[in-house]
Amino acid sequence: FFSGLLFVTYFGQTKMTSYQRNWQTIAPYDVPNMHEVRSAFGFYTIPPRSRLERKTQGDRDAREKWNLAERRAGFQRHDAVANPIESMADSAGFLSNEERFHTDVAGELKTANDARLNHKLFNIEERRKDHLEREERRWKQMDDDIAEDNQRGARLAGTSKRNVGNSGYNIVTHDWRHGFDAEMLKFKEDAARWRGCARANDLHQKGNNPEGINVLTGQPLNMKTDVAGKPEPPTHHARNQYLPM
Repeated sequence: FFSGLLFVTYFGQTKMTSYQRNWQTIAPYDVPNMHEVRSAFGFYTIPPRSRLERKTQGDRDAREKWNLAERRAGFQRHDAVANPIESMADSAGFLSNEERFHTDVAGELKTANDARLNHKLFNIEERRKDHLEREERRWKQMDDDIAEDNQRGARLAGTSKRNVGNSGYNIVTHDWRHGFDAEMLKFKEDAARWRGCARANDLHQKGNNPEGINVLTGQPLNMKTDVAGKPEPPTHHARNQYLPM
């Protein structure tokens, strides 16, 4: 009896180990491993399989999915999906039934045509705005350039007088200009000419005899220089230094 019991126990344990290896391969995720539980006497017991477990073992697709999900050692984990040809709600290819099964084809074509027309009108309006802004910037730049030229002309208007010559007369026509500087320069010229003529007469008179005749022939010399009247300085000028006292 004991030998038969040991044989049955050993045979059952051996069969249980083989069955346990297969059971761990196809077991679902939430089913605990019941074969690792021993009885009070130290023997492995085989719990009865439930209806779900029996159905799972008979379903080849489910068994292969669980095998792929539970494989290890360098394999890529495979996340099985319920329907491989159906897009998930958060995927890019998902489309609801309301959007797929529509009957207003004409309305869809009109919507697409309106969208295309609106896009065309939007582009035209944007180009018009760009051209208008560019034209306004061009006119504003022209106005700024004109204003800058006017400011520059007004700023250089007084500096151009510095190139006027100091002479009181025109160097081309020799005509006297108007103004105090021209009158003063003309007075200097007349004073110098008057002093030259007066000095020439003095030298001629003092270098020869006072009678004004040639001592050899007795004829008059008649070499006296005509001297104009004494020039007068400008009325708004003080006593000048170019005339003798």
